[in-house]
Amino acid sequence: MHKEVESFPSRLEAKVKAEVNETTARLTSDFGKNETLLKANFEGEKNVLMSKIESLEKLVQSQAEQVSELSRKHEQAYEKVQDIANKAISSAHRDIISIPYGVKEKTSDNKD
Repeated sequence: MHKEVESFPSRLEAKVKAEVNETTARLTSDFGKNETLLKANFEGEKNVLMSKIESLEKLVQSQAEQVSELSRKHEQAYEKVQDIANKAISSAHRDIISIPYGVKEKTSDNKD
């Protein structure tokens, strides 16, 4: 018994060291696995977000092109409206000038 009591501290120390080494190895392994998993998740999310950014940049470019095209069409339509308005004013002005004031009175007298 005395021998067991005397050897107990050394056996205890050996067991503690063994458990510490085992726990350290297990925790290091778990940490490595978790780190790898987190890195993989991060890379996956990063790739998804990069794809989203590229998609949104393409959408912005497409919409900018559409705005440019619509602005061009708006300008063309405005020019056409101006041409039509100018022609209408020009035609109306000619009609007013082509009917002299005195002729209008004579035609109204003939109707009575």
